[in-house]
This record gives sequence, C-alpha cells and structure tokens, in this order.
Amino acid sequence: MNGLRADFARLRERLHRFGEEREAVPPPCCIDLKVTTACMLRCAMCRSWAMPRRQLPLDTWRRAVDELASWSGAAKIVFSGGEPLMVDDLPDLIRHCSALGFSTVLPSNGWLLDAAMIDRLAEAGLSTLLLSLEARDPLHDRLRGREGVWQRVEAALQRLREVSPPYTVNLQTIILAQNLEHVCGLVQWVLEDPLLSSINFQAVAPTFGEPEERGWHQRSELWPRDLGQLDEILQRLAALRREGAPIVNEPYHFAFYQRYFRDPDQFTAHRCDLGRILLMVDDQGEVSSCFRLGSIGNVREAPLRDLWHGPRASELRRAIRSCAVSCNLPVNCNFEENARLACPDLLQGGA
Repeated sequence: MNGLRADFARLRERLHRFGEEREAVPPPCCIDLKVTTACMLRCAMCRSWAMPRRQLPLDTWRRAVDELASWSGAAKIVFSGGEPLMVDDLPDLIRHCSALGFSTVLPSNGWLLDAAMIDRLAEAGLSTLLLSLEARDPLHDRLRGREGVWQRVEAALQRLREVSPPYTVNLQTIILAQNLEHVCGLVQWVLEDPLLSSINFQAVAPTFGEPEERGWHQRSELWPRDLGQLDEILQRLAALRREGAPIVNEPYHFAFYQRYFRDPDQFTAHRCDLGRILLMVDDQGEVSSCFRLGSIGNVREAPLRDLWHGPRASELRRAIRSCAVSCNLPVNCNFEENARLACPDLLQGGA
C-alpha cells in the first residue's frame, strides 16, 4: 500500500509540474511552415534539395493553420523550403492564411516567378515576397549552383515593376566570403528602386541539410577570413541603417555578426530560447522548434496546442536551452526574438 501511495504522489507531482509549465509557456509568436524541401537550385549554402521530397495535403495544412488562428499569438506565417513555389497549391494555402488575418511571407529564389505566378500571389493576398540575391552578376549563379539565376531574378523584378503588385517586395542577402564587395551596392540599389521596400542580411551559417558540428566554419569555403574587410562592411551597413537606409537588420545585429564571425561557436556562452518562441511544421507534418534536436509530434496525430504544451515539447526546450550550436535560427531568422539572451549588452547600448 505504501508503494502505491508513493507512486501516486510521484504521478501527482509530475502532473503538477506539467500544469505549471503549460501555464508558463506562452503560445508561439513565430510560425514557419516548411512546405517542401524540393528545389531546382544547388546552392552552396544549402542542401535542402538533397533531402527526400514529401508534401502534405492542402487540407492538412489548412487544418493546422485553423488551429494556429484560434490559439497562437502569431500574426505572421513564413512559408519556407526548399523553394516554396514548387508546391503547386501554395497560393491556395496563402489565400487561406490571409483570410484568417495572418500576414504572409514568402521567401523565394525567383526562378518560378513568371507573370502568372505573380498574379496568383497577388490574388491570394500575399503580404511580403522575399527574393534571395547575393550579387547582381554571375557570382550569384555560382553560389546558387545554376546558370542564369540572377537574370531570372532581374526578369522577375522587371515583371513586378510593370504590374505594381499589392504585396511588398524585399531582398534577402547572405553575407559570405565571395560577396563582401557586393553587399553595400545592393543597399544602394534598394534605395534607388521604388519597387524594393527593404533588404535583409543574414550571416553564412552551417550548410542547411548537413550535420551541424563545432568548427564547421574552418572547413567552409563560404566563411569570410578577412575580418578587417568584414568589420568595415558590417560597420558601414550599421551606419547606413542609422542614416535611414531600408535595411531590416538593426545596427546591433551587425555588431552581433562581428562577434559571430570571430567565434561562430559562441552559443556556448548563452542560451537559445526559441523553444518558447518558434513553432515549425515540416512537409511531413512533424512539429518542432528545432528539427536538429527532434520533433514534438505530428499535426496529423494531435492538435498543435497539445503538442506545444506536451511533455516532448518540454524535453525539447530543455535540450534547446543547453544547445551550443550557432545555427541559422538564432543567428539569423529568429535573431530579434532571441537577442535578449544572445547580446543583452548590445541591446542596452544600442550598438
């Protein structure tokens, strides 16, 4: 009998702790729907194209978005890939999200942005189109692994200028060894082109789709070695931002990049908190805040709210808090949400 009482007491304590965590963890504020791994490019910084190709039915995505609308605190949904436009019914999913009041963001390499697709995205109510471009010359093709990519982006931009779509058009550029001399010129282009609203910069990170290991940068051809030149460019970008240039990154993000490029393993020194912020769903329905550390369940098997507050999510959050890998999420995509942990001194100082 005493053994049963002890077992019951332990169970009650576990349930109590679970209830406390459920109350303490807010709904996610960042939503990323990874709709495909498929891509027609072979980018040096990404191996998504080498992953198995899968696709969730549109109805499954719609049900997941309906759940998010009724529960999450997010106002924005990002559709990521691969190349998201390789999903034929993506405009239908964007339309569904827009109807529910979500702001929708579509990163794209621009390859499939013909006149018909530009119109479909407008009709779907897309909020922001985010075009990837590392340079306005064949360097972009070499980095993206296919000839003619930068010309396809330029052609897509010309078509967009002709129709003046209702959605915002922004650029996204990865800072890496090969394009350091191009990044400030891209800012000037955005300043001069009325179609383009802003440019967002990211730092080169572990190649997507490959194991993330400490010291990866030492083997990477993409990693900048000339820190003097890099500092000069990052400081110039921060200055342009302060002067009013349409750069998304805050000046302290560029100051953080200066630290990051000196020590990309610096996440040993502070925590990542994305387990409380970010909810991702992949093209198989798996749910996580960090797929490198595992899934917390599948949207086809349980409600998103239950998964987010479930025991597997609690375990994942503990693993994320002790993770020492400087992956793309806290360094780039979700830097702002995690910055209070990554660089509180830069936030306080304004950098």
